[in-house]
Amino acid sequence: MRASTLSLKAATAALILASAANGQEIPPDFTISSDTQLLAAYGTPPDVTVVEPGVLLDFAIPRPTPPALGLAAIPSGTTGPYMIVMTDPDAPSPQNRSSSEILHWIQLDVALTVNLSPSGSGAAAFPYVLANTSAPLVPYAPPGPPAGSDPHRYIFFLWEQPEGFALPEGYTQFNATNRRLFNVSGFAAAAGLPEPLAANYFLCERPDNATATATATSSGVAGATSAAGSATTSSPAQFTGGAVGLSVGGAGVLGVVGALAAALL
Repeated sequence: MRASTLSLKAATAALILASAANGQEIPPDFTISSDTQLLAAYGTPPDVTVVEPGVLLDFAIPRPTPPALGLAAIPSGTTGPYMIVMTDPDAPSPQNRSSSEILHWIQLDVALTVNLSPSGSGAAAFPYVLANTSAPLVPYAPPGPPAGSDPHRYIFFLWEQPEGFALPEGYTQFNATNRRLFNVSGFAAAAGLPEPLAANYFLCERPDNATATATATSSGVAGATSAAGSATTSSPAQFTGGAVGLSVGGAGVLGVVGALAAALL
């Protein structure tokens, strides 16, 4: 490997680690921001992994189902419903973002529920839990970074859903089989969305001996093809949030997940 390539990979890793250490929630190359953390956890008790901003997750953790999501407090002035967007801005690699962003998930009609007895770990410990009330507009696709790539950032965005919301002009082509070249900042502007209410993100890379549940290519989505943007993933699991000990509350939250500093190109 050439020295210049090694230097760039080292610079990327250093920036990622520095951003995580400083608790950054939004990458500097994004024009949208949020200073409220969207609570997220993968798995079910006792095997629960809480997503802290910038954490590097094992490749097997964020699959095949979406995480449980929640909030520490009800955002003022919101009544719901809410919408969740998840993207990967580092496809096919942090040094070459020619396929970015990859759209991993759009979930509309998300309600906020009050956890009457927070305890334990994961969604059971969230003071407020987000749960869908309809099928996803774009189903959840687990991370599928290509082998050899530096860790990708996977960012969750949560907004309050405008009344009568539909995909804005220029974004109607995105669906379960077309996820490449999404632009979350442009999407938010075209949809007239304000700054997100909360956010979170994690890092994930593919170990040399790992295989995805579906073949992953440079698009960064398991089962997607970089040439045509088509997907062959099996039906993604529904996002249901946490359901134990909950009652429906009167407000909801949307968030933007912060990401780490990007490599200098």
